[in-house]
Amino acid sequence: MAPVNKLTAQNSREVVRASDACRWPRNSGPKADGLKNSEGDTYGLEESLEQTMNKDQPYSVDLSGIEPERRGEVRRRLNALAEYELSPGRENAERLAASLGLGAAQFYNLARAWRTLRDPAAIAGGSRPRNRQVQIEAIQAKLLDDAMSSLPDGMPEQLIHKAEQQARTGGITMPSSDKMKRYIHANRIRKLPTQLAKLGDWIVDHTVVEIPVVNRETAPQRPLATAVIDSRLNSIIAVDLSLGLPSVPKIAAVLIRAIGLHSDENVGFPKIAVGLPFLNDQRWAELVTSVAAAGSSVVEYTPGAYEHGRCVEALLGLRHEGIRLRPRLVLAPPTRRVSPANGMFNAVSLVEAERLLRKRFGISDKPGSKLSEQSDGVLHALLANLREIAKH
Repeated sequence: MAPVNKLTAQNSREVVRASDACRWPRNSGPKADGLKNSEGDTYGLEESLEQTMNKDQPYSVDLSGIEPERRGEVRRRLNALAEYELSPGRENAERLAASLGLGAAQFYNLARAWRTLRDPAAIAGGSRPRNRQVQIEAIQAKLLDDAMSSLPDGMPEQLIHKAEQQARTGGITMPSSDKMKRYIHANRIRKLPTQLAKLGDWIVDHTVVEIPVVNRETAPQRPLATAVIDSRLNSIIAVDLSLGLPSVPKIAAVLIRAIGLHSDENVGFPKIAVGLPFLNDQRWAELVTSVAAAGSSVVEYTPGAYEHGRCVEALLGLRHEGIRLRPRLVLAPPTRRVSPANGMFNAVSLVEAERLLRKRFGISDKPGSKLSEQSDGVLHALLANLREIAKH
């Protein structure tokens, strides 16, 4: 297991750099949006781009959030945009647009998107699957909305039960529980309900993500995501992808990452409550003892067979940034984890899948203060124990 202070952005990103001649604008605000005439040509935008392109600022682009199969096209588009920046003009724009299989107006829109947003996803093309709008009747939606308003910290099951009670009183037929749950995830505030938040300041949770990972033994598999959630921030602060079922070493690995990202050498390991999903593992007691010895209280909770992923689900829903979550597959055998042949992504390595997931889910991969050996003896003892556990 690599030391925590080596989990740097350089190790977890793919960066594309322009040549020394390729520069990008310091100012990102557009001066003109460009207008289309009746023939579909864009005018005004070309002059706007020429006026705002600035050759004093080099660029570097993190492509880890782009599907691997789209990165070649993104590089082509970046190179074309860099070339246009060096020599703007209608004739060059038309030539570069043709080389990309685009019209001139599309190319200008591409250049404007890059200049304004500075986000490779804005010029990547293709599409990401979106959450489908849940089609239910207005009166059904109102009952669910009322339940969410009256029980802002309620679990989905509690909200569904309350809405169904009201529906029976008024003689209203409600949709299926699955459809109501999807409606709740799509419309409620992204935060942990009290019942989940009380599990700890840091909560370890498991889910399965719909990214096919190359597997030597079987067809591409959907990997297990072991996450650390900070209930005080309502955010995922660390994640670790792996194949197979949940285990104590996997929990140890993600705690190492969370500590490396969020500990301060002047403060050490925060004395917090850590919620751990109980596992029938021979090293479970060792894990609990190690965390408790660092001054944290450990809250052991036991998720049922289909109750893994509740914390992640509360924050992200069941689909986020084009990636579907499949918490019911956490304890499933490999045969049920096989990725569908018509999935949105091509199969990638585990490392590549983790980079993509972190980027799409907005999980930082930048470490906090570098931990010195003298900074916190208790912290380093904890890290040593966790590394030993994570090896097996």
